[in-house]
Amino acid sequence: MIKNIKLLLFCLFISILIFLLASIANGESSNPFEEQACLKPSVDFWEQVYKTYGENDAVFFHDRTFEIYKVIKIPSFDQKKQRHKAVRQAALELRKTLTEEQFRHVRVQVGVKERFMKGIKIGGKLIPQIQDQLSSNGIPPDLAMIPLIESSFQFNALSRVGARGPWQVMPGTLRMYSKVSKNKLNDLKFSTGIAILILKDSYDATRSWSLAINAYHSGIGRLVKAKEQFGSNICSIIDNYQVGAYKFASRNYYSQFLAAKRIYYNTYFEKQVTTPQKIEKEKKKVKVEKKKIKKVKKVKKVKKV
Repeated sequence: MIKNIKLLLFCLFISILIFLLASIANGESSNPFEEQACLKPSVDFWEQVYKTYGENDAVFFHDRTFEIYKVIKIPSFDQKKQRHKAVRQAALELRKTLTEEQFRHVRVQVGVKERFMKGIKIGGKLIPQIQDQLSSNGIPPDLAMIPLIESSFQFNALSRVGARGPWQVMPGTLRMYSKVSKNKLNDLKFSTGIAILILKDSYDATRSWSLAINAYHSGIGRLVKAKEQFGSNICSIIDNYQVGAYKFASRNYYSQFLAAKRIYYNTYFEKQVTTPQKIEKEKKKVKVEKKKIKKVKKVKKVKKV
């Protein structure tokens, strides 16, 4: 009997070990959204775009290494011609200082701090309820960051290609899951439900949450093909997959997700959400204040006597 139990435990241990080794081989870890070292430069860059640079900042950077070459101030959005002129002039000046190969990879990104931080403020009230809806359907709650990078939680958001609502779902994709009007995508609970179905299908096809997130932007079929060629490691796909529409926006989508997640938890979450440590700190402050009040009252009583 004891031998059988030992044998069973040994088999269980071997099964777990094989699973962990397979996960490592596929680039997955126990934390599905761990920031891999290969992603750090891009995540750091997008964090600055979201948190530091505003709509009047034009950032010139290398689209592979994410080295920032130059940041210039540009006129406001209502001065389109002046904005374009300022960017062109800065690009010409920058070209003189770089090699042809470097300049070939130069890209310009305008900051979105104002819009993103407004989304953080709105999301502070909405993200917890979205996380509950995701969790109850077997989806990691951190995927509630997707509407932050898609629309900054603008319910009536409409993209140039027709994507709608906070989750920016395409009408064609909606028809695969529901027959309701596309206007229903402006409803947060409904659109979250549709996003859950899309994300479930993406995960079932890729068996990786990092690839499922990338597939949310680039399409399931594209990421399945990428996985077949380069495996499950998101960095390997980003570095090597260069087919069709899988270009700059697709390569950076997962890094943008990680940057949004980082900002939400490191900035908003720490400042706004009450934790046990903060509660204890506040209790201590209250006790100190009460002691001070008691001392003042005793002094007043003594003076009266």
